[in-house]
Amino acid sequence: MNIKRFLALGAMILGVGFFGASQAQATPHYTPHAPCIDWNVASTSWPTANTGDTHFFICDGSYQNHMNPSPISISGVRNAGQNQSAVVKTKLLNAGYDLFVFKSVADYNAYTGKNFPVGIGSLTTTNMSTDHPGPAIVILEEFCTNPPTGCTTQNYTDTARLVNHEVGHAVDNIMGMPSLLQGTGKFVTQFDIDKQAFDLLNPNTINWSGLPGSCTGGNFAKLKCWLNVIYPDTNPQFYREFWAHCYAASQPSGGYLPQPHTILKNYFKTGGMAPSGTVRSCTIVNNTAQTP
Repeated sequence: MNIKRFLALGAMILGVGFFGASQAQATPHYTPHAPCIDWNVASTSWPTANTGDTHFFICDGSYQNHMNPSPISISGVRNAGQNQSAVVKTKLLNAGYDLFVFKSVADYNAYTGKNFPVGIGSLTTTNMSTDHPGPAIVILEEFCTNPPTGCTTQNYTDTARLVNHEVGHAVDNIMGMPSLLQGTGKFVTQFDIDKQAFDLLNPNTINWSGLPGSCTGGNFAKLKCWLNVIYPDTNPQFYREFWAHCYAASQPSGGYLPQPHTILKNYFKTGGMAPSGTVRSCTIVNNTAQTP
């Protein structure tokens, strides 16, 4: 997503006091190899099961010094996990999702034997590699439009927001892709209604501060461009991306970028400018995600 949705598919974490947390090493459910290490956070909720089984892996080059991972890895763990509800954490744990934070595209490629998609900063996969065949959320510490030269380091806030978006994709996967279900009151049906209503709003009533000059057209076209959702409206992935954006917008730290997610919260959730009694698409996403 320009670096918006392009930070789309990827990470999860837990958090709370990671800088001072005791890092007793647990036996992971699979054995990582360099440059990854398992990271036990002494917690009974995802990504650490009651057995001490670790689901979080730091792959930032601190393999020989696991007590001192990068601030971005720590930030992802601390911030993202705090933002997920107990219901969502349980879903992630039961589905066996792991969270990986890699320092670079090159590290990911070497670890998995795959090529990380150019132009994105995170991803959600149901099969990361033959070495790790289970589901995973992957976050990169660097965002690359043209690796290895066109790369910049992401900041802590970006990482937390990326995690929220990727958790949205993971929840969608776990629940059988409700992002694609049709029918009265379902996400796709309501989203189509909401985007038409959004287009009818006077654009002067919307805060477009920061909108790239290249994003033009009607209200929804601008929002879609700003979030860098590149899929045609007829592509199922279009709805999957907005499902993840809606989930992220319901979290305390929101999703990438902040302003577009504020727009989603204002116009695509129940309340705000929604007619009385109307349950809008982003509210459907959050309600679905929070259903045990």
